[in-house]
Amino acid sequence: VSLSAQDVTAIYNEAAAAFGAKDFAGAAAKFEQVIEQGLDSEKAASLVAMAKTTLPKCYFMMGGGAIRTKNYDEALKNFTKSAELAELYGDMSQMAKANGWVAKIYQMQGGSAFNSKDYATAVGIFEKGYKADPDNTGMALNLAMSYCELGEYEKGMEIYDCLLYTSDAA
Repeated sequence: VSLSAQDVTAIYNEAAAAFGAKDFAGAAAKFEQVIEQGLDSEKAASLVAMAKTTLPKCYFMMGGGAIRTKNYDEALKNFTKSAELAELYGDMSQMAKANGWVAKIYQMQGGSAFNSKDYATAVGIFEKGYKADPDNTGMALNLAMSYCELGEYEKGMEIYDCLLYTSDAA
């Protein structure tokens, strides 16, 4: 169902008001509506563009709120969604910020598993974190150490080698 540009403007204004009031979940829902319903309207194109810029920020802020309450699963979900949307809409800076937080959460969770000597779990978590932020040397080192602790020395050494060659090139 395509709405008039006036209707899309009203929804956008509700989204902006929710964002301003720090109701990021409400804002996200409204911005998604603006994108969905304003897509076919030339008159709503600028509102859709602004919604696409702001939507990843809504999820980023929800991730930050979840971090403050130590709800890491919720934070991870929101930062991941922020990164995905930012990439989809071409905001590489926002994507990198969100992926940085994804990696930090995985680093904490992986560190906890590693310190408990649960190396298999640590490998799984550090792999996700390294994928989210391949420039995170600490994550790569943790992943390599976890592989070595599991007795998978070749995999561990492969990551160490990648780090060596990457740092040599830099």
